[in-house]
Amino acid sequence: MSWLTNEMMLYGGLGMVACAFLAAVAYFCISRIKAVRLGAQLDAEYGEKQ
Repeated sequence: MSWLTNEMMLYGGLGMVACAFLAAVAYFCISRIKAVRLGAQLDAEYGEKQ
């Protein structure tokens, strides 16, 4: 197992952290877009909040 060096583990971990961060950003953006669409649909069906 000479390929499993400390350096490979470091860069592998950094890559996993980067992927998790990008997934979190994508999830946040998608959820905000869906919330805006839902708010617009609710306003159209039930009227604006008073």
